Amino acid sequence: ILDGGDFSMGTLIQTVYDTEAAELRMLGYLGCDVTTLGNHEFDYGQEVLAERVREAKFPMLSANVIVEATGRPLTRDSVIYKKGDVKIGIIGLTTPETVVTTNPKNVYGLKFLDDKATIAVTQNLVKKLKEEDKCDLIVAVGHLGSEDANRGHRSDDILMNVDGIDIFIDGHDHTAKNKYINGALLAETGHYTKNIGVITHMDNKWTENFCKYGDFNEEDPVVKELVDKTQREVD
Repeated sequence: ILDGGDFSMGTLIQTVYDTEAAELRMLGYLGCDVTTLGNHEFDYGQEVLAERVREAKFPMLSANVIVEATGRPLTRDSVIYKKGDVKIGIIGLTTPETVVTTNPKNVYGLKFLDDKATIAVTQNLVKKLKEEDKCDLIVAVGHLGSEDANRGHRSDDILMNVDGIDIFIDGHDHTAKNKYINGALLAETGHYTKNIGVITHMDNKWTENFCKYGDFNEEDPVVKELVDKTQREVD
């Protein structure tokens, strides 16, 4: 279960909860394996973000956000999971638009890599995960989007210039995507639980199917109580 970022801002629920991570707790209960940092993860400042990273039950990844004082990534850049016999390498990427979509003090001391550097870092990580770590599958979880105004650091640009990615799960632009670029599946579900993306492997090809909101025929009682409790507090 992978999430493309912006889990800590953007809804009335999160506004009411302020710096508490209501969505983070729900992602943890659902069994989320990885999320990447979206631009809104920085809206409460770096100290709050650091608290969220520490308390999360899963890694938050970003390979292209660097702490200037150390020259190291702000969070882990990648993670490896083994599911059955398959070794999966997962890379996180964050939109550099973050520097103009949040308060400047929230990104003070951070460097968001430029287009060429982001491509180079991503390619190096793919190479390491495949050659040194012997991963069978490479997944990028990005919060980049495909809008023309962001040409150079879109998910499309990463895939056109980086070899070896099998699946790219994207966010940021709130659109539904399901297409192949340079041999990789570019997938995005839209926004606000409009769809759940289910990716399957058949006939040597990855395919994304959308499970639309409202199509579910079962309900988890614990999730229902969490949602109802949160909604009562918001009301």
